[in-house]
Amino acid sequence: MSLNKMDLSAAVKKQLNYKMKVYVGMISSLVIVQVIGIFFSVVSPLQGYSTMDYVEIEYMNYNTLNIITLTSLWALIHAIIMTTKNEWENAFPFVGNTLSNHLANMIFLVGASIVAGIVTILASFTVRVYLYYFTDELFFMSPGFVLNGGDLLAGTVTVILHFLLLCAIGYFLGTVTRLHRLLPVLLPIVVIGLLITINYINHDWMMNTVEFYYGETSMAVFLMKIVVTAGILFACSIAISSRTEVRK
Repeated sequence: MSLNKMDLSAAVKKQLNYKMKVYVGMISSLVIVQVIGIFFSVVSPLQGYSTMDYVEIEYMNYNTLNIITLTSLWALIHAIIMTTKNEWENAFPFVGNTLSNHLANMIFLVGASIVAGIVTILASFTVRVYLYYFTDELFFMSPGFVLNGGDLLAGTVTVILHFLLLCAIGYFLGTVTRLHRLLPVLLPIVVIGLLITINYINHDWMMNTVEFYYGETSMAVFLMKIVVTAGILFACSIAISSRTEVRK
């Protein structure tokens, strides 16, 4: 038993080292996504008008939603890519079994989520610095513009967990599509159909789901919800492919 554990640990470590070298482009694409997000956050603020006592005021609302949205897509897409047939075949010489490959992928995605979360927070500070020093408009800071240490830590942990959840969802969906060659085409249709059907039955289900996770006020409970959900999705991914050979 000890030897088996050592073999699995060695296989995971070897596979993880391989992935860190192969997926270096994933980090490069993250930087590009962040730069694009910063650009759109600065050049395309939400604009509006307000009238009070015959005085019309034009206002622009800057936020970092573009950065978070683009990085979320980055996390989801790259997690799916890691489950494709070509990626599994390329990893074959380094894999002892499917379990070691899954574990290495999951550890890598956890690390990628941490990097993405930290970089996203740094990108948000870049937007703040630009707005504070380089804008000509009359500038009003929202309550969350200046962050203290506690807010910064909570925000960083929140975005890391958010990206981890999306990685788990993407990894699960990608694993499901490997069950049959038609599933990459059919799965999006099925998922969209299910979403429409569920929304027809219960109009508030999506809002309730979002509220269940992101409406949580306790960081410890939020952490538990995300970790448990991601763990279930990763476990389901392993179970789905447990009978699938790395190379057919």
